[in-house]
Amino acid sequence: MKIEVKDLRTDLPPVIHYPDGSVNVVLAFHNDSYYGPTNTYLPRWSVSNAVYYHKNLDKYVGWIELENIPSPEFK
Repeated sequence: MKIEVKDLRTDLPPVIHYPDGSVNVVLAFHNDSYYGPTNTYLPRWSVSNAVYYHKNLDKYVGWIELENIPSPEFK
C-alpha cells in the first residue's frame, strides 16, 4: 500500500485505552522544525502513541491510523 498526502489526517487522533494499560498508536508526520537542514537524517514519519501526540501537537503536521493500514501479502 502506498501512503499519500490525502491519507494524512490533521484532526486529533482518538485515544483508545486497552485493558492491558496500553494506548493506540498512530503514524505521525513531523513538522519542519523537527526535520530541518541540520537533521536531514531523521525520518519525518514516526510511530507515536495517541496520548503523546495530544500533548505535543506543535511537533506534528498530521497522522495516519495504523490499524487501518492493510498488512502486505508476502508470497
